[in-house]
Amino acid sequence: MRYIRTGIVALSGAILLSAAGLAPVLAQSSKGGSDPVPFTLNLLVWDFPGRQSEAVANDLVRIAGEVSEGTVTIVPTFVVPTFGVEDAATAATDGAVDLALIPAREWDALGVTSMDALEAPFLIDDDALALAVASSDIADRAMAGLDALGVTGLIMWPEDLRHLFAFGPSGKVFRTPADIAGSTILVVAGKPGHDLITTLGGTIYEEEVATGQLSGYRDTDASSGTLAGMVAGLWGAGLPITDVTVAGDVPVYAKYQTLVANSAMLERLTPDQRSLLDEIVAKTHEAALGHHFTQADLAAALCERGGRVIEAGPEAIAELRAAAAPLTEALASDPVTAGLMADIETLKTATDPAPGAGTCEPATEGTSATPGQMSDVADEGFIGDQPVPNGVYRIEVSADDLLSAGAARSYVGPNQGTWTWTFEDGTWSASHMPAAEQCQGGVTVAGDHVELSDEPGGGCSMGYDLQWRLEGDGIRFRVLDLNWMTATPDALAGERALSERIWTRIDE
Repeated sequence: MRYIRTGIVALSGAILLSAAGLAPVLAQSSKGGSDPVPFTLNLLVWDFPGRQSEAVANDLVRIAGEVSEGTVTIVPTFVVPTFGVEDAATAATDGAVDLALIPAREWDALGVTSMDALEAPFLIDDDALALAVASSDIADRAMAGLDALGVTGLIMWPEDLRHLFAFGPSGKVFRTPADIAGSTILVVAGKPGHDLITTLGGTIYEEEVATGQLSGYRDTDASSGTLAGMVAGLWGAGLPITDVTVAGDVPVYAKYQTLVANSAMLERLTPDQRSLLDEIVAKTHEAALGHHFTQADLAAALCERGGRVIEAGPEAIAELRAAAAPLTEALASDPVTAGLMADIETLKTATDPAPGAGTCEPATEGTSATPGQMSDVADEGFIGDQPVPNGVYRIEVSADDLLSAGAARSYVGPNQGTWTWTFEDGTWSASHMPAAEQCQGGVTVAGDHVELSDEPGGGCSMGYDLQWRLEGDGIRFRVLDLNWMTATPDALAGERALSERIWTRIDE
């Protein structure tokens, strides 16, 4: 199981092409100039499939066909954030893609500061305000900083409000600055979002960097208690465990998504084509705002998965705001950011607040699996005293497949897709698309089970103690335990949800 971030890998084996390869198909307008000439645009969606951005991308494709009556075609390429590959924002600026759906925070790495106000501490702290900002000229002015990069911001919408989650094994609960001080916290944000944690006395967690007791892998470190928490939305995307506690009345800032276009591509459109695109984008914006989940709904779903939502209370919130004041003042030293922050404050006073998250307790104590416990798969015929038969085996597993089998939502995004598992003479290797993961290790028989060794952090981490049995044209596994990390109930349930199914044999 891996939780991965930053960069681009295309889904379904697709490769991100050069600017020439993905250039829009634009014909010259007809002599009369009255009928738009059909054209095709390529869209890059930088996010895991199954998250909120997928619905907006699908809307964009659908609306393009409906509004243009087939004149405009938008071809999406979903990508999975990962290490060591080209950045999505750069792909949009270079013209490698025509359109891109990218979180606003990603533009910070390219020097765009006009969207810093969106992550100003405790400023956008309400669903209604987050939506109002996206529907006002504040959004256009915030995206204006993209112009210098050769990118045009088209629309912006809030994905969710961000909160500070504490992981159960750490023993922490984050209410006040004193709770945060000295805690190691994972943050996926722009510079203001990172600076908030250090301003409040916390330490930023570095993924894939081993230091002291930290392995650099969020699932391992959250389970051991060395990683104390994470800034995330109540949606729960990216949380490595379900044993979490979050103050629902303390949104720290909002996460926004942006739909942008390569400016040079827009200049190549005829007036009629641009008019059609503008109409398509406007209708997509309306649909995107409609996809926004309320804090109350997200909180209820989080508790259903084993989380806990509490209230910090007015006094604690006042302490947090006071402790964050130096960061607020620093952001206001930039005239553009200061103007946007002031206008957001004005908009806040004119916007009726939406209901908050409320509080709730875990509906269940996480998943039902326990370390070392046998799975629910009937145990007849499973073999553990012989190595897995040589062969190439494959499964295709959807988000629904994983969720219905007991995996936590945080497990689903990085692990759905097509898995290929190869066993050959005491070795195993695995590959996963769309994440383009690869890993390998050894196979040994250890009494009543087969033990798969896996290099720590070396890929898709499928080091299991398991048994197997042949079924029809394939093989079914039963995962007894994990030998690559602390075998928490959540981790074990996720790995079982993935592996305990019939893998079709595709090659000897």
